[in-house]
Amino acid sequence: MILWQKNWYCATNIQQVALLETSSSFTFFAIVAFSVLPAHLPG
Repeated sequence: MILWQKNWYCATNIQQVALLETSSSFTFFAIVAFSVLPAHLPG
């Protein structure tokens, strides 16, 4: 994704870049967390 919009990545405020990377990592973490859940939760 960075190579696709390299001009934006280089010219934008570092806070926006950090926010983008943080939100991407939380999204990835949520996908991984849901994918390792068992198919049928007990209860």
